[in-house]
Amino acid sequence: FTAGWIHNAGDQVHFRTPIQGSKGNFAQTDFMFTSNPDFQRGAKRGGTAQFGGKDRAILLSAVARGRGLKFSPKFGLVDPQQGDKVLADTWDKIAPLLLGKGAKEPDTHTVETMLKYLKKDPNYEELIAPWKEAMEKAGKIVPEASGFKTLEDKQLDRIKELSGNMLNTSVMSSGAFNK
Repeated sequence: FTAGWIHNAGDQVHFRTPIQGSKGNFAQTDFMFTSNPDFQRGAKRGGTAQFGGKDRAILLSAVARGRGLKFSPKFGLVDPQQGDKVLADTWDKIAPLLLGKGAKEPDTHTVETMLKYLKKDPNYEELIAPWKEAMEKAGKIVPEASGFKTLEDKQLDRIKELSGNMLNTSVMSSGAFNK
């Protein structure tokens, strides 16, 4: 019966699902079993046009590691020093542990909402560094609103700053730079 239709992957089952109206095309439907479906629904939350669910999962994991913890999409926030003991498996408990005091479940919904909240943390750059590296490898640009600036952004800001100072203190002639 499993001949290409069902694959048992431990505590998950993958099912080959025919796509209606499409001859011979299939999608994979994953069944993941958990003791806390509400947590897992939030763990598999989608993303935005800029950053998808995978990017969100990478950020959750990066921040958890930065706090000495691990993020499990199956169990929640776990402590590796205590044999992966579950510390929080609801989003209202996970939010303040990962993002900081006062964070709520909606603050965990997207990469953008997490970055906005994390920006207040004095260890912001360190916490998101692994995520930034992963985004750069994927060719994604970290948004300006996150507080992160590329080297090019910093250089352009400096050029604008210096140009403004020079324009305010000197007179330039139109032929001054012709060779």
